[in-house]
Parts: sequence; C-alpha cells; structure tokens
Amino acid sequence: MLQHRLDGPEHGSPIILGPSLGTSARVWEPQLTALAHRFRVVRFDLPGHGGSPVQDVSSVDDLAGLVLELADALGLDAFHYAGISLGGAIGATLAARRPGRVLSLAMVCSSARFGRRTRSCVTLTALVAHGHLDELALHVRAALRNGLTPDEIGEVLLQSAIYCGVPAANAAFGVAQCVLSEVSGEPA
Repeated sequence: MLQHRLDGPEHGSPIILGPSLGTSARVWEPQLTALAHRFRVVRFDLPGHGGSPVQDVSSVDDLAGLVLELADALGLDAFHYAGISLGGAIGATLAARRPGRVLSLAMVCSSARFGRRTRSCVTLTALVAHGHLDELALHVRAALRNGLTPDEIGEVLLQSAIYCGVPAANAAFGVAQCVLSEVSGEPA
C-alpha cells in the first residue's frame, strides 16, 4: 500500500491529494491547514518516493489502481481528489475509471495526457531524482529527438536541483554536457 498521511477531522469529507513526480506528500503542506479545517485529508507518496516502497508500475492507470487500493483500505467509498502534475493525471484516470467515486477533481499543472516533450522533461527529472545517471545520457539524446533544445534541457536540470538537491543536478549537468558536446561535435 502507498505510504500516506491523514489529517483533519475523522468524519470530514475525504479529499485525496496526489503529488507530482519527484516530490512527496509534503508538497501539499502549505495547503494542509486550510484543507484540514473542512476535509479529512489523505496525502500519499508515489511508489519509490517519500516513504512508499518501489513498486512495479508502468502506467498512470497502474498508479490510479494503487490510489483506489488506498481508498478502499481507508474505507473511502467516494472522495474529492486534487493532484499536481502526474498526481493530476492520476486523478483524471480515477474520474474516468470510477466516476461514482470521485466527487470532484482538481488538476494542478497537469494533463490527462502528456506529449513527447513533456514526457521527456518528466523523465529527465525522475532520472536525476533517483540518481540514474547512466540512463540519463540515453534520455538526453531522446529529449533532443523529441524537440527539446539544449537550453530547455538545461532548464529542466536546473529545476531538478529544487527537488533533489544541487549535487544531483550538478552530476546531471555533467552527463548532459558530455552528450550535448558529443552530438554537436564540439569538445566538452
């Protein structure tokens, strides 16, 4: 089961809050006080994030299934849902799969489907966050093929420092610089 936290009145209307990739349930802390006055707040960590163990999931549909398992374990027949980025895509999937269970849906900086460029940005961030530098080189090349410019790749890596720290981002910049030099034919 997904690692989760419960806040707010035990009999409040339930709301499940989905985090973005590379973050944890803590991403919702600035909103927690306001939401916990009215709602029974359920915040969860994605697999491999925060306190949730790594699980074999390969799609947003799989993640939605894990959220439904959590809701079932907590006895939530119906709930409000809000999600950021990937968390929002999970919410859209929940609403499509089980519309009777999702009372309302808020998708923040999200989409039901992510295009190739966006998927490349998300993939690069996830690889940096989890320290998969060997795979990062492969995905920097893929990001270029998917239409990202070297400057955009640099911006993604710079933003990843916010989520996973400067040392991880610096290591990622080193990998990306080697790939970009190789592709352009210029020395690193």
